[in-house]
Amino acid sequence: MEATKSWTIWDAYASVLVEQGITKLFGMVGDGAGLIESAYKKDGLEIFTARDQRIAVGMAMGHAQVSGSPAVLVTSPGPGIANCIMGVLEAYSAAVPLVIISNATARNMRGEGAFQEANSIAMMQSVTKWSYRVEHSSKAVWALRRAFFVAVNGKPGPVYIEIPDDLTWEDVIDESFSDADKKNLHEWGPIFSQPEEKRMRDVFVELTNARRPVFLLGGGCQHRPLVSELTISLAEAHGVAIFTTASGRGIVDERHPNAFGNVGLYTLPQIKQLLFEADLIVAIGTQLEETALMGWKEALSDTFFVHIDCHYESLERSVYADCRLLGDAQLSLQLLWNMSCEYMKSGTSNKSDWMKRMQEVKQEALSAWGEIDNTEAPVRSMLKEIEHEFGEHVILVQDNGLHDMWGYSYPVYTVVPPSRTVVPGEQTALGLPMGISLGAKIADRKANVVAFLGDGSFEMGYSAVGSAAEHQLGITFIVINNGGFSWPRFQQSLSNVEVGCSFQIEHDYAALTRSVGGYYAKLTHPNDYQKALKESRLYTQQNKIALLELVVTWDQDLPITVMLQYGDKEH
Repeated sequence: MEATKSWTIWDAYASVLVEQGITKLFGMVGDGAGLIESAYKKDGLEIFTARDQRIAVGMAMGHAQVSGSPAVLVTSPGPGIANCIMGVLEAYSAAVPLVIISNATARNMRGEGAFQEANSIAMMQSVTKWSYRVEHSSKAVWALRRAFFVAVNGKPGPVYIEIPDDLTWEDVIDESFSDADKKNLHEWGPIFSQPEEKRMRDVFVELTNARRPVFLLGGGCQHRPLVSELTISLAEAHGVAIFTTASGRGIVDERHPNAFGNVGLYTLPQIKQLLFEADLIVAIGTQLEETALMGWKEALSDTFFVHIDCHYESLERSVYADCRLLGDAQLSLQLLWNMSCEYMKSGTSNKSDWMKRMQEVKQEALSAWGEIDNTEAPVRSMLKEIEHEFGEHVILVQDNGLHDMWGYSYPVYTVVPPSRTVVPGEQTALGLPMGISLGAKIADRKANVVAFLGDGSFEMGYSAVGSAAEHQLGITFIVINNGGFSWPRFQQSLSNVEVGCSFQIEHDYAALTRSVGGYYAKLTHPNDYQKALKESRLYTQQNKIALLELVVTWDQDLPITVMLQYGDKEH
C-alpha cells in the first residue's frame, strides 16, 4: 500500500498554483525560505522578482491587466506588506485580481514584539476583497483555492492570505487535496451571470426607439472575447455612438466611424457634445468613478440612463440610473444582439440625423486634433510618433500626471486593437506604472510596451529599470521631464503659489540607462522623435530597455481637457 505523501505548506502552495493554471509569480525575496523558494523548485512556475515591493506589486498588477488572469504576489510581513499597500490599493480601485501571499508572525509569538510583527490582516482588510490568516495546516490549501475564487468572481480584486511562520514547515498530507476542490480557474471561475431577460427587453425597446443612443464600455468589458464584435454589430444596427472609460480602451477600434474614445476628464470638447445630445446612454462594465464622469455627469439627468455591471456595488453609487441591471457585459450585449436579430430588420431609420451628426463630430475632431505638426506641442507630437513607429501592437502604460493625460484623449492618441492602454485606477499612485509596464511585457512578449509617464512618477519607480534589464524585458520608457511635479504645480498656479514642486537636482537618466546597457536619448525638438523611437524599437527587440527623456517646460502643451475642467475657462 502506497504511503500517504506529505509536504510543507509552501510546497503544497506551489503545486496548487500550477493546478490553478498559474505560471508566474511576482515578488521580492524576504527573510528565510518561503513560497518563492518552493516555486523555484516546481516545474511550470517562473519567478519574477523586483528590488522593491512597490515595483513587484506593479508587475503583478500589469500582468493581470493584460493577461486577464489573476496574478500571484509573494511578499513578507511588516515593511514588506506596508510597501505593497500602495499597489494593492490601486488594484482594489481598478478591480484587478491579485492573490497576495505572505508569511506572518508565529502563532505562539504574537504580541511579544516578534521580528517584523504587524497586524497585516487589519492593514489589508480595507484594500482587499478578502483577507485570511491560516490558523491550521488543514485549512491552507482550502484558503488558497478560495482566494482564487474570490479574486476573479463578482467585481475582481485583490485577496490576501498569510501563513504563520510556525505553520510553514508543518506537513500537509494528500488528504488536504480534495478532488472536489481541485477544479482550476478555467473550470470553476469566473462565474458570468446573465441579466434578467425581461429587463433587457425593456432596454432593447429603449435602444430601438432612441434617436441618439450612446454605449459606454468600461474595464469590465475587457477580456470578454465577443464584446468588441457585439458592440460594433449593435452600433451599426442601431446607430450607436461608442465611448469607453480609460480602462475600457482597446476593446473597440477607435478608427471606426461610431467610436469616439474616452469619457470624462479626457474627452475633447468637440466630442463631448455628443454626450449632451444623447437621449439614451447605456453604460456597461464600469464603476463610473469621478474622473470618468467629469465634464458630462449632468448630461445623465437629461437622458434615459441604463447601467449594467457584474457587481451591485458599482450601481447607484455615483449616479442614479433609470434602469440598472446586474449582469456580465458580454452576456448583456449578446441578449441585445439576439433581440435585434429576432425583432427588427433595420434599426437606423429613425437615426439618420444622429449618424450624420456623428460623422460631423468625427471629422471635426480629426481635423482639430488628429494630426500634430507643431513644435509647441511636444507631448502630442510624441504620442503621434508612437502610433506611427510602433505599429498596431502597442501597450501604452499610462500615468495620470499632467502632460501625459494627452495620451488618454482620442484622437490625439488612437488605439487600434490588439493595441491597448493600461491605466491606473482612481488612486493614480506615482511610480506604480513603472512596475506595471514590466508585468505588461511579461504577459505579452510580442507587444511593443511603452511606459509614458512624468519625471515625478519615474523618481518613485526607477528601480524598475534595473529589474527590466535583469529579466530582459524590452520596454521603452518615455519620461516627460518637466522639472518636477507638474500637476501640483498647475494646481498651485491657480492660486499664484509654488512650493515643493520643482526638482532642484535632476536625475541622471543617461547614466542610469547606460548602466544597464540600454538606449538613451534626450529629446528637445519633435524632429528628433522619429529617429529616437526607431532606435528604441531596435533595442527593445533585443530585450534591452530604452529611455527617452522628453524635455518640456511645465506649462507647455497643457492638455486642453484639464484646462477646461480646472484652469482659466475664459481662455
